[in-house]
Amino acid sequence: MTIRLISTDLDNTLLTSTKQITDRTFAAIHDAHNAGLVMVVATGRYLASLPEALLETEIDYGVISNGSLGYDFARHEVLFVELVDPKTQAQIVEALSARFPGVIFGATRNISDVFCTDRSYVDMMPEREWLHDRRKFVFADVATIISEPAIKLIARHRDIHQDVLLAYLNDSGLTGFHASTSGAPFVEIAAAGVTKATGLARICDRLGIQQSEVIAVGDAKNDVEMLQWAGMGVAVENAVPEAKAAADLSIPPSDEDGWARFIEHCLSQFAH
Repeated sequence: MTIRLISTDLDNTLLTSTKQITDRTFAAIHDAHNAGLVMVVATGRYLASLPEALLETEIDYGVISNGSLGYDFARHEVLFVELVDPKTQAQIVEALSARFPGVIFGATRNISDVFCTDRSYVDMMPEREWLHDRRKFVFADVATIISEPAIKLIARHRDIHQDVLLAYLNDSGLTGFHASTSGAPFVEIAAAGVTKATGLARICDRLGIQQSEVIAVGDAKNDVEMLQWAGMGVAVENAVPEAKAAADLSIPPSDEDGWARFIEHCLSQFAH
């Protein structure tokens, strides 16, 4: 295949389990960029929670918040934004709260640098989350949290696994949103039809890049659509079963420099 663009998830894909970018990965990004490939990060993270080290690499574009926001790193420019409307948020809150008392919600706003949530949400955040979260936290009641369109709505429970919340929400019959998980302990809810795949497709349309010329790499449920959409979908060995099933092949884990080793192979075999 001819490769013109490589899209990659961050956590446990490009980043190691300790959230680092290895020297070998830095070098692989540099070499891919110099070879003329467009480099895209497709992540569930917010713009304000991207690793600072990532901004020192030659990544060209970002598909942020699971496809809700597109970003041009070179120009520091937002390319598109997709929002979840308040009515849809209210229906989700009502359904999950009735079934799972104690569920806490949060809404990301303002190009993803403001997070409106209940104070009790902070109590559920482990120290590792705080380390990479540079958003401004605004505390409010539920009615205020869902009173504005959101880039992403979060649902989180202290005792109930996020996959249980996700399964219930997807089986609820409600419409107007797309929900997924990324390995983090909460459900991530975007606007209807919005995924990493749709965000990546919009970047490709801007650049005149064909679907068949794209390689995508990921590991979590929120990567499934992107892995299916790309000309070649690649899952790391420790990916969730859904991601593995969606991919064409697998690579070693990020802690073994699997991403960098794969990019090196691509550059030697496929690059135009």
